[in-house]
Amino acid sequence: MLCRKRWEKLTARQAFLKFEFLSIVCYRFKDRSRLLNVNGLDPQQEAILTALEVPKPDEYLTNN
Repeated sequence: MLCRKRWEKLTARQAFLKFEFLSIVCYRFKDRSRLLNVNGLDPQQEAILTALEVPKPDEYLTNN
């Protein structure tokens, strides 16, 4: 419903498909540290997340 309000022709299914190639890679090191890398988040995906008030992955993932 929120997708339709923001973009008349974008369904929820189409919005989900926009995130098909989004990936989050977690590197774990011997010293038990880790590095998270978000790949594939483009401006249109960011706009969808913002419109739906969903935090972007880099806002809730931490490198702890």
